[in-house]
Amino acid sequence: MQFHREKEGNSLSISSALSKKTITDQATWTRIIVKTAKALAHVHNMGFLHNDLKSNNVVLDKKGGSYEPVIDFGKCVPIRGARGPKVFLDERKKCYTRDFPHIALEIVQGIQGESVASDIFGFAEIAETIFKKSELGRPPHVVLHALNAHPSQRPVLDEIVKSLS
Repeated sequence: MQFHREKEGNSLSISSALSKKTITDQATWTRIIVKTAKALAHVHNMGFLHNDLKSNNVVLDKKGGSYEPVIDFGKCVPIRGARGPKVFLDERKKCYTRDFPHIALEIVQGIQGESVASDIFGFAEIAETIFKKSELGRPPHVVLHALNAHPSQRPVLDEIVKSLS
């Protein structure tokens, strides 16, 4: 991401766009959410997990009149190389839950390791943040469903894209 800094106003992170209120209409945000889901699906189809999907790890590259999401791959690993469950002390679990809401609950609780489902949780956290901070109203049901505490209950990205498109 350090090579994709804001240049001449052509790119900024989702987090930055929300705080600066650069984008205000629901149609543009919906397209960004859908394009981000498609990009993540492509990452998964290529055999990788992102492992750190959050609003400041997605840069919006302005091309013409639209924004294209570009995802940071700093913590990306092959799906086959996914790390198993971590064991955190209760105090650290509280800290992670508070400070890193994009990390799936099953990872923080040490129930399960990194997975496609944990990436979907991170994506849904971005989408929910967009709806809340851009004052677009309540996130769609499919986004809320993707935040489910049980990874097996989360929809797959194709379902999310279909529902939002």
